[in-house]
Amino acid sequence: MEGRADLHMHTAHSDGAFSTDELLRKANEAGLSIISITDHDNVAAVDEAIEAGKQYGIEVIPGVELSAGVGEQEVHILAYFFDHKNQDLLDHLMFFRMERVKRAERIVGKLNNLNVPLSLDAVLERAGMGSVGRPHIATALYEEGLTGSYHEAFYKYIGNGKP
Repeated sequence: MEGRADLHMHTAHSDGAFSTDELLRKANEAGLSIISITDHDNVAAVDEAIEAGKQYGIEVIPGVELSAGVGEQEVHILAYFFDHKNQDLLDHLMFFRMERVKRAERIVGKLNNLNVPLSLDAVLERAGMGSVGRPHIATALYEEGLTGSYHEAFYKYIGNGKP
């Protein structure tokens, strides 16, 4: 059987723009036959994606994206084909998501020290049900009128090595 695959997709459960069902619909429209939802530190979309995949004839591989530090560099590690209901895994992922909130709080604090009046609540609101990350901070900075664009937020305030 021949087909197309995308094994690195994000839903609104992390920094993706689409709900799980919307993502599966778009995958179907793109002619994909296999996908993997690899949300950051989060497997909440996997069961929903597997069910929606059946409707569209798309095989869904359980996946997750984890961040790790290698020296001064941050690397992202993709994992596939694991038991996404394993309680030890879920506990570790919850810990990682809580660390993401703490990181966002530190970044917002640094921005406040630079007289950028961004609130953690504004950032968490953008993250919604997902794992909070720098894209949510950039969105909040832009939507709160604190930068002229999403990209300016990264360039000026939250890109690597900032603030």
